Amino acid sequence: MKTFALVLLLSSSLVAHGQARPAHCQVRPLWAIKGGVRSANLGSIGEFQTDGREGITLRSFAFDKTGLVVSTEIDFDFDYSQSNPRPWRIKLGVNVSDHEQKEVFESADSTEASTLYGKNWNLQVTKNISFENRTYMFTLSCWDAASGPNPKP
Repeated sequence: MKTFALVLLLSSSLVAHGQARPAHCQVRPLWAIKGGVRSANLGSIGEFQTDGREGITLRSFAFDKTGLVVSTEIDFDFDYSQSNPRPWRIKLGVNVSDHEQKEVFESADSTEASTLYGKNWNLQVTKNISFENRTYMFTLSCWDAASGPNPKP
């Protein structure tokens, strides 16, 4: 029994090596007419979850009412200065256009944000665009999935 416990303990550290806790992300739209009305809650147009591994996760969602496509990226940056790499920063990016983008980070029209990685982290970034006499606001919200449902910002 002790051998089994030791094997389990050692294997759990191998699984955790190079991983952060999973993230849950959601894209929500709003719109406003300058000097006029503003939309109510339009609901989520897309949700996804990452596994917490290093690297970029790209997801795109169509906003059917307009033909616009919201492209999003989330990236876990890892610190390799120690023998056991660990996550240290999370970056979010969002872009909106008439087609799916293959790269969001560092593109001319993207909006980006980052935060330090830690337990119960959460982060939002919003991209505003003018389209058909309205300003559309697309917000990408991501948070530590282990902390439960969407936390209050």
